[in-house]
Amino acid sequence: MIKPRSVIWGVTILAVVLIVVFGYRTKLSLSNGLASVTSNINPFSSLENQIKDLEAENLSLRARLLEQEVSSEDQIKVFSTYPFNNRSEIAIDGGRNIGIEVKDVVITNGNILVGIVKSVSKSTSIVTTIFDPTFETPVRLGSSQIDALAVGGNILKVDLIPKDTEVKVGDLVVSADKDLPYGLTLGTINSIDEGKEDVFKSADISPGFEIKSLRNVSIYR
Repeated sequence: MIKPRSVIWGVTILAVVLIVVFGYRTKLSLSNGLASVTSNINPFSSLENQIKDLEAENLSLRARLLEQEVSSEDQIKVFSTYPFNNRSEIAIDGGRNIGIEVKDVVITNGNILVGIVKSVSKSTSIVTTIFDPTFETPVRLGSSQIDALAVGGNILKVDLIPKDTEVKVGDLVVSADKDLPYGLTLGTINSIDEGKEDVFKSADISPGFEIKSLRNVSIYR
């Protein structure tokens, strides 16, 4: 015969077990629910993913645009000047037929200044290069953006550099003429002549391209 005290103890133990199990399940359910709600209302996780997607899309779009720009503009061929190797002028395979006009700016490799269109015919154009002795343009030098004047010739130079400014070999030389796109590259400083009594100094430029290696150019648009 089962004693009443044993029954009471058994019921009590069972009740405790049920309470513990029920409580654990309730806590687990609440934790899962809270995590789900937190994930749904957390704006930062969703925003970060959207930003990453937009950045990836932007990079892809920029790559496609660059590819289209290069393929559409960098196809103007440069005629050979061999064996004369005239550095002052080049002839290019494009003229009025592709919309080239006198005074158009000619570049290569995206932002390197080659010269200015001198004359245009139906399908060819003549370009005065930065090596022409008559070529002059205001420029800026290095990260300090020092004002100076680039002068063409067999050796490309920079004149009228204020003597109290710091110019270093390797400084970038970029266009700063109101008649040219700002920031086109002419080359880098190769050597510096401090002068003796003059208030200015000068420098030789290592140009951003070589005439003998020039095969394709673009018209800056």
